[in-house]
Amino acid sequence: MGWCNQVASDAINAANNTFIKQERIAQYKLFQIEFAKDLPSLPVFQRAEGNAATSHLVNFHPSATDYYTWNAATWELDDGGDTIVLALSQEPASMYTLVESAAVQATVARLVFGKGFEQVDYDFQPSQAQLSTIESGLAVVTAVDVKEGDPVVDSSGTPTDADGNLLTLKAGLKVKASDGSEVEYASGTVKMNQLVVTYKWDPNLTWSDGTKVTKADFELAYKNDCDPTSGAVDYSTCQSIQSVEFTADTEYVVTYKAGYAAALYFLAPIGYYPAHQVLSDSRKLADVPTAEWSTLPEIAETPLGAGPYILKSWEKGVRLDLEANPNYYKGEPKIKNITILIVQDTQQAVAQLLTGDVDVIGAETLGAGAEVQTVLDAQAAGEPIQVLIEASATWEHIDFQLWLP
Repeated sequence: MGWCNQVASDAINAANNTFIKQERIAQYKLFQIEFAKDLPSLPVFQRAEGNAATSHLVNFHPSATDYYTWNAATWELDDGGDTIVLALSQEPASMYTLVESAAVQATVARLVFGKGFEQVDYDFQPSQAQLSTIESGLAVVTAVDVKEGDPVVDSSGTPTDADGNLLTLKAGLKVKASDGSEVEYASGTVKMNQLVVTYKWDPNLTWSDGTKVTKADFELAYKNDCDPTSGAVDYSTCQSIQSVEFTADTEYVVTYKAGYAAALYFLAPIGYYPAHQVLSDSRKLADVPTAEWSTLPEIAETPLGAGPYILKSWEKGVRLDLEANPNYYKGEPKIKNITILIVQDTQQAVAQLLTGDVDVIGAETLGAGAEVQTVLDAQAAGEPIQVLIEASATWEHIDFQLWLP
């Protein structure tokens, strides 16, 4: 927005380069004080998000900081039913999460793959065995001597230069010293912090075909997702990793490059793919070149997952059909079947909710327009629906300093 304030910039830089939550809070406070002094932008209000569902659906708990299917494994119907229908106004382009980051895809992906963590109500809850924090002892920071030519992350937390080349320590590069100060490297060695984290996954983690998740699945994910030909939407985490040691079937240790200090270091950076899966062309997934993955039906359309549901069929432009995963490691869900209808007209989706043909409409479809008032009025009139309105993580603001000299 054209706002230049060195104190604020330094505070954000410092907040983004410490592992200690209380230190981040202190830096954010400094930033907010400077923001309030200069008022480059006037916060007005947070957007509302509306979610609606049949009143028979128990444990429906949408959150502004996660997708509403985050806890679908715990949903149940108090009328004894075992099937629900969701309405999406858009269709996922692909179920290959690495290359597709749309909200509708993530909504379905929570059902098929689950996730290593939930981020509900502005906090993190692990599906990993536990969050790999410094406080838990699973993350360790050590001051190390770094010399010219060693791989590093610069003082802004970036692992590459402006041209995308991986950084190494060289004269003129600004880095964070182990005491937190920013230094411009000239020669010799400099002490920098290096983070080593052990990430543990639930030992009961199982693919929907009944095969246990193993070390080979994590190794395949690291090999594939960090391959430049994969088409990933972001490689910054891969570029910040110095080495990985896969120590057990559901555990690995990541050594990050000196200087790496991302605030969310405790979230596992490497997922898992079914290395054992045999494709329709008789190849094993582990043997397929990364560049081909996005075109594989077994990846893009009906992937094998370890989440609470199995994507059984997908009629493009019409519907996706899922059924409960009997091998889900947290226990088979009570809702046995989920149908996802592609209903591009939100008013039509609302009408179907009111007639009982649709059971759930999430915020990505319902939004915050006139349709929300429609379902609120219906709820007030005694219709069997529940409407949950919450403040989203997006806020409206009026920017003032738009002139750049």
